Amino acid sequence: MTDPERVAEHYSQAAFEFETRRLPEFCPVEFAMTKRMLDRWIPNGTHVAEIGVGAAITPNTWRHAAAGFT
Repeated sequence: MTDPERVAEHYSQAAFEFETRRLPEFCPVEFAMTKRMLDRWIPNGTHVAEIGVGAAITPNTWRHAAAGFT
């Protein structure tokens, strides 16, 4: 596995898992507000290109991470 592949794997697995656990537990207001805006403005099934730092959270993964979150 090359270095870029290892970095991609880290961000698509470990970092994503960390963020989906961290946000609802430690940042519930940020999580709820972000989820609400994504649900409101970005249709389900939309592809999103994220440029910047983050674990590439998309509307569909927010919905998955938020299952049962009110």
